[in-house]
Amino acid sequence: MERLTGWKKNDAWGSTDAIPNFLGSERSESPVSEVWFGDHIDGPTSLNESGIILRDLIDQDPTAMLGDGLLYSFGPRLPFLMKLIAPAEALSLQVHPTKELAREGYIREDVLGIERTAADRTYRDMNHKPEMIYALTDFEALVGFRVPRKARRLLDGLEGMVADSLRKRLRLATVRSGLKMLIGWLFDEDSPATAEGVSEFAASCAQRLERGTSPSRRTDEMVTRLAAKYVGDPGIIVAFLMNPVSLRPGEAVYIPPRQIHSYQSGLGIEVMASSDNVVRAGLTRKYVDSAQLVEIAEFSALPPIRVAAEHPSDTTDTFLAPAQEFSLSVTTLPAAEARSAYSHESDARGAFKSEASAHDAVSHESDMHELSDDTRAVTIPGEGPRILMCLEGSIDVTTSAPRAHSADHLTLTCGQSVFVGACEHDIRASGRGKLIQCATP
Repeated sequence: MERLTGWKKNDAWGSTDAIPNFLGSERSESPVSEVWFGDHIDGPTSLNESGIILRDLIDQDPTAMLGDGLLYSFGPRLPFLMKLIAPAEALSLQVHPTKELAREGYIREDVLGIERTAADRTYRDMNHKPEMIYALTDFEALVGFRVPRKARRLLDGLEGMVADSLRKRLRLATVRSGLKMLIGWLFDEDSPATAEGVSEFAASCAQRLERGTSPSRRTDEMVTRLAAKYVGDPGIIVAFLMNPVSLRPGEAVYIPPRQIHSYQSGLGIEVMASSDNVVRAGLTRKYVDSAQLVEIAEFSALPPIRVAAEHPSDTTDTFLAPAQEFSLSVTTLPAAEARSAYSHESDARGAFKSEASAHDAVSHESDMHELSDDTRAVTIPGEGPRILMCLEGSIDVTTSAPRAHSADHLTLTCGQSVFVGACEHDIRASGRGKLIQCATP
């Protein structure tokens, strides 16, 4: 096993305290949006003890680290990428490509001479990017499109050219390609969704809120909030047409390739195929390619895909998404005393608040000698390469076949993580708390 230090990102939409609080570090002066754990070339996760990056460790012996099966199926790279993610503000309206679209887009931008890491580049690798978000706090998101008849109901009481045009076009959105034509129209230069038109639409939502006549306070509050930050952005109208999703701690939602989405607030664990391909269409200061999004997005009006937990053992819940690259499992060790409360702060920033005292962490080693039968070691279901992170409490992790010059036993506290190679076989855990594992199913 190898302890990991994740790679931090500082996007403007991140929180200054959610991830630092979870990791037990000081509040950051700049927003911390994500921490990556994987071997993607653009997010160099490092090993604590040796200082080398995880990618290099895998390159030294891909068979031992990944196993023959994964090496054959995915090549000499870890197929999944795990992230801590903490939006304090809305992320961009975005979709992720399929493998075919990613390959085509990557080659096209190479031919155009756009540097792989350039700000105006969309395709940074050739992989698809299905993903799943597991909520650590209350987590808000927009995922996919509402059924058109429901969207029409939300227009009741709204005035202005954009609202009137939407009423007419939503009647046609039930026919084949109707939603695609509607969203394409919103981004068209001849659309009434000009800066003035969008501002008028948002003002009408705000007025409806003040009158107390809103059919959906959540939607009108979202539009008002977005309009204050992204004045005149037609992406605000697209967000109005999308499904709002509220996750409680311990719940998960799956985002397939081509599905439009935007995370809004909270703290969560995000797991995905190892890719950084993002096609954006609004609500961002980053590079936007709305024409490309309209071209590749899925425009079926379907409910979000919530992932229910399977229960392979008394202590573990497993979240299986329809993706070959990743699965998540959460193990709650018996008699767990170190429970933690995840909560939203009033400013909608997710923050982790542990109820475990510092004394519990210091005295854990001596406590292990007095553990009851209820806290004996349990086997963590799974095989192959894995990344594990402690979500609460203090967890002792052991492997049955440690590698030379690596640990066979480590103690993890909240926010600490390890990489376990395929050659290390069974993983057993004991202690009190929760442990999340990312692996390939």
